[in-house]
Amino acid sequence: MQAAKGITACCCGNEVMRRDGFNAGWFGPMGLIFWLFLSAVELRAQRAVTLEVAPATNSQVRLAWQSRSVVPAPGLQIFPGYQVYSSTDLTNWVPTGEKLAGTVGGSNRTFSIVQGAGVDAAVFFRVGSSIELEAADLIGENLGEADFSGGNLFGAQLFAANLHEANLRGADLRGADLRFAVLTNADLNSASLFAAKLVRADLSSSDLTSADLSFANLGAANLFAAILRGADLRFCVLKDADLSFASLHEAKLDPDTLLDPKWQTVWEIVNQGAVGRNLQRADLSLSDISEADLRRADLRSANLNDGCMAQNQALMPDDGSD
Repeated sequence: MQAAKGITACCCGNEVMRRDGFNAGWFGPMGLIFWLFLSAVELRAQRAVTLEVAPATNSQVRLAWQSRSVVPAPGLQIFPGYQVYSSTDLTNWVPTGEKLAGTVGGSNRTFSIVQGAGVDAAVFFRVGSSIELEAADLIGENLGEADFSGGNLFGAQLFAANLHEANLRGADLRGADLRFAVLTNADLNSASLFAAKLVRADLSSSDLTSADLSFANLGAANLFAAILRGADLRFCVLKDADLSFASLHEAKLDPDTLLDPKWQTVWEIVNQGAVGRNLQRADLSLSDISEADLRRADLRSANLNDGCMAQNQALMPDDGSD
């Protein structure tokens, strides 16, 4: 069989890096070997690895990569776990070898494993990373800009932790203790925060789109300019929370949601409309009521100071239709 051209490739998100530094003859008995670094979520740089390949025997290759902390320095160094997968058709993937556990603390490590390769057909490899921090004690730790996307932080102790600009997209934070934690500008899109403790947490400018906050306690939390579009706020405690400029569009509330009257009104306006509604003396200051239909609403003496009313029809002339 003709030897395939030796190309190493590392794919991370949409970025592909290639090197033509391998002797094609190394791959002659095995066909083309192509290895990928893939994950179900978008990865930041600290979750990416560059795989290196070298022949071990005529039917085996050695895969090697260096792990890096998912928390940039000077924060607490946390290293993900890894699992190698193989496939012959890029559709059906099976775990190959043992799962390599992650660690809290320590330094960068180089992993090296030997894998068998097909003799008559191409074999594909990929390496997946995972974050397993269930019930981890991370109280007061500096985790700023960490990439915990898709990670398991179920019941994690994160009291007063610094998670500024952390990537927690799709993370499992059910029951986590995040009281007094700093989550400014954090990406919590689609994260599960069911029954999480977030009392007095700073979530200003965070992205909580489609997050599950049901049964969570956000009493006195700072949600200034937070995106709560599509978030589940049923049975959620938001008493005394600052929701100035927060987006409550499509957020799910129920009678058991504890929300200050001002923000309850804002939620009703952006989700149910306010055509013809009596809003005299209503306090709508510092609120995001964009996209709301306020035609014929009575806004006499209402406080609209610094409110976001872009794209609504509050001041548009009435054309006589609803």
